[in-house]
Amino acid sequence: MRDRGHRRRERSSPHALVATSAGARRGFPFTGMARALSLGLTLALLPPLALAARQGSVSRGPLLDPRNPELERAAQHDLEVARFYIKRKKWKAAEGRLQAIVRDHPAFSRIVEVYFLLGEVYRQTGQRDLAVELYSRVIEEFPEHELATRARERLRDLGASPTKGG
Repeated sequence: MRDRGHRRRERSSPHALVATSAGARRGFPFTGMARALSLGLTLALLPPLALAARQGSVSRGPLLDPRNPELERAAQHDLEVARFYIKRKKWKAAEGRLQAIVRDHPAFSRIVEVYFLLGEVYRQTGQRDLAVELYSRVIEEFPEHELATRARERLRDLGASPTKGG
């Protein structure tokens, strides 16, 4: 009990402010050189973010490090979780996981499966245009893949034709 009171007194001591800068006392998280470095890092990170191409409603992130083993593992985990959600018909949760893969891991080795499953999620939730877009992307980018055949079937079932190519 006595220790807590003692610590409280230390924090409220006028000498505690001596070690902090004027900017920190005003509530700024960085001061001086730290603020300049933070701004520099922020500006350095903006160009790769600007390279992320917006494609319809699904944005694919920049291809910075293709087939990075850590990113592959993370994307594989998200794909497995998305499949789990799809089996339980938790469409919004599955959509979030699949969109995260498209956005954060565009070089994922199983991106064709991600596109197809995202199309399935959109079809199940009544978002026909988005489903057509994703199925078309599977056909356009991976025409020889077995999922391209299934995507063509889905488009036929929806009464649509591929938006590009295919």
